[in-house]
Amino acid sequence: TAIANTRSTVDGDWEGVQSVAVLMDGTVKAYDVTLTTADPASATLTSTDPHYWTNRKDITVTAWWPYTAGETTPSAVKVKANQSARKDFEGSDLIVADGQTVTYGSPTLRFTHRTARVTIVLTDYTEGLASVRLTGLSTEGGNPAEITPYDKGSNTYTALVAPQSVVAGTAFITCTFTNGKTFVYKMKNATDWQ
Repeated sequence: TAIANTRSTVDGDWEGVQSVAVLMDGTVKAYDVTLTTADPASATLTSTDPHYWTNRKDITVTAWWPYTAGETTPSAVKVKANQSARKDFEGSDLIVADGQTVTYGSPTLRFTHRTARVTIVLTDYTEGLASVRLTGLSTEGGNPAEITPYDKGSNTYTALVAPQSVVAGTAFITCTFTNGKTFVYKMKNATDWQ
């Protein structure tokens, strides 16, 4: 049994995560995820066919979600172009506990996101808003150049993007209105989305 903790899925808990892959000594096994009721940001991982320590020495473990049977390593970061539906926003997430040293008697893994979360809060001129898009994105690894974000309500939009550097002056938010107007927000300063 291993314990997983930290912000894990898009809402910072393990809700909806049923299994993760655990790689140890060259073998990948699926582990079931059981939420910790006192702290939904933590979970317990169990398996009907678990990895076993052959001695009490520290081991190196890699684990990830989402997991597809047959995978031998975490998949590359590839987000969806249309994240307007919550399932597609959540389906763009990738978390990994990469090459972590685990101690016998204290098998804890710390998962981190491989995607960057971008949140847009529109504060002015939202009447007649037809669409919001993230634009000018890196297409490295087959990622989309544009993303339609998830509408959280209250003029707040969010999307998961592949890690990338964004240079100052990049037009990265485009808002289109029902009156035909288009507003573009350009990045003021260079930034790294990790």
